[in-house]
Amino acid sequence: EPTQIMDHNPLRIIPTIIFLAGKAEENPVAADGIAKNWGIKLKRLVNQEVAVLEGLRFHLKIYHPRRAVESFISRLKATYPAAEEFDNVMQIALKLLSNSVHTDIQLLFPPSQIALASILIASREIGDNDNINDFTILKTCVGGASMQALRQKLGDVEKVLQRGREIAQAWGSEKKQAWNKEAQYLDRKLKIVLNPLYDPQSKVFKERVKAQKRKKEIERATKNKRIKLEEKARDRKLFGNDGADDDDQPFAIRTNPNFKPKARKPPAPEPPQE
Repeated sequence: EPTQIMDHNPLRIIPTIIFLAGKAEENPVAADGIAKNWGIKLKRLVNQEVAVLEGLRFHLKIYHPRRAVESFISRLKATYPAAEEFDNVMQIALKLLSNSVHTDIQLLFPPSQIALASILIASREIGDNDNINDFTILKTCVGGASMQALRQKLGDVEKVLQRGREIAQAWGSEKKQAWNKEAQYLDRKLKIVLNPLYDPQSKVFKERVKAQKRKKEIERATKNKRIKLEEKARDRKLFGNDGADDDDQPFAIRTNPNFKPKARKPPAPEPPQE
């Protein structure tokens, strides 16, 4: 069964994502350190790793807009070698990408479109070269694509990038309190739609854990009882019991009528003495 988006609380799944990302990039982060910093149990962090992998369909190769930005900037430098503002354009574009983590832009648009939109915003803000504009950038980076349709899509991407910048700037300003209130409201709203089967704070989850513990106890008791019955059956077969239940009787060894001792070989004759 596929993992649904509301099966797990994002705040509880993020530590597992960090742990898994470290292993995928061959830069592992200690699981106990992550659990301690986030104030969660180590067992819960490790157990959620399978849920994250299933949610990703085990596709761990993820494309980030940063690589596309570097590729587009290299292409622009090669096309316009006299222009010197592309290094600054790249710095601003990468800053926009960093701020975009406050939004869901990575889930809405392809990495290439996010990279192009960040370069367009950065180029307009610098504006040192009149020959470098939106049209020349798009023509150099994407060639003969439909400019009008692409420009419309990039306009939607730019709005989300600007939103991420506003959130990042407000995070350290007087608007932070307002953002916190909005985050608290969203957290309360999120708890309503979360699947209670995976929410450790829900009554359904706690009852499910208790039921699993009771099931394990019953299985353990059944297994122990079966082992004891098998041991008694072996004892009856070994000591020739007639099958009667002797749990309350004193222990006694009974004769097995079917027992036939093997004939002993005569001892070898002693060598003659000289």
